[in-house]
Parts: sequence; C-alpha cells; structure tokens
Amino acid sequence: MALEDTPEDLGELQEIEGKTYFEQEWVNHPDHYMGKGLEVIDIVEAFDLNFNLGNVVKYLLRAGKKFQHKEDLLKAKWYLEREIHRVNN
Repeated sequence: MALEDTPEDLGELQEIEGKTYFEQEWVNHPDHYMGKGLEVIDIVEAFDLNFNLGNVVKYLLRAGKKFQHKEDLLKAKWYLEREIHRVNN
C-alpha cells in the first residue's frame, strides 16, 4: 500500500526502536504481541485469564521481542509469583 493510499485513521508515521510504524499499528497491533496471526490479548481473553495470569502469558509470549529476553521472563515470573501468593491467601 502506498503512503498516499493509507487510511487517515492510521495516524502519523513514527519511528520506534528503529522500525517505522503508523501510530495505530504501534497502539493496536504491535509486532511484539503478534505471533502467527494471533495476538496475545486474544489468547488471554479466550482463556478468560485474570490480570496476573494474563501478564504471565503476555511477557512469556513477547520475551525477547520488545526488550531484553531475561527482563520479560523475570516480569512473567513476578506476576506468576504474585498469582500464587493470591491463590494461597
């Protein structure tokens, strides 16, 4: 699609972390939350996961795609431990 043919609702072009995105792409369908046609939010909603478990899935699935791999894994671990604590109390 040529730039002049892009719908106006996609917003301005932005460069984020060395990649060029339309504003709405970065907000609505970022690459780091996509995988083989599935978005993380679709998986979280399909399994009706709560906030903590949803974040575990989110950080596991995006591990290494947005920030450092280890950082995402540690975030997933933090939310999992929080959920375990919630269930135990």
